[in-house]
Amino acid sequence: MNEELKRIREYLMTGVSYMIPIVVIGGVLIAFSIALSGVQAGKGAVVTNPVLKSMMDIGTASFGMGVATLLAPNKYTKAEKEAGYGALAMGMIGITEGAIPFAAADPLRVIPSIMVGSSIGAAIAAIGKVGDHAPHGGPIVLPVVDNKIMFIVAVLIGIAVTH
Repeated sequence: MNEELKRIREYLMTGVSYMIPIVVIGGVLIAFSIALSGVQAGKGAVVTNPVLKSMMDIGTASFGMGVATLLAPNKYTKAEKEAGYGALAMGMIGITEGAIPFAAADPLRVIPSIMVGSSIGAAIAAIGKVGDHAPHGGPIVLPVVDNKIMFIVAVLIGIAVTH
């Protein structure tokens, strides 16, 4: 049994292409966990795999919702617009909880959008072999990120899909 598990793990961890489904599922689960509980799935965990680290720390949910309040202010209440500024600030340091007020106000539209945006951002980060050497994430850690261009691309596309 142990050998079977070892072979499955090696198969899943060999090359980025095998890792993409796991990263996408992880991004969906993280976004879903935040939407339902308000607690980021990776808090307190020490992750050493650079792909998984970047997946948890992109913060596209907060960024996407914050950007949406700036690009389409007429679609949001005054309180949501103010929450958008906080979401942008949280997204800068990889905190995804900034999306919670939006998910609570309109769960049927917001939760799927942050799940898809987080998944796509995570997949792009995985394909681009993005790694984060800081104990937190978001664009503020750009100086210590491997493959900075792909990190920026992953964040921007994740934001675009989220909002």
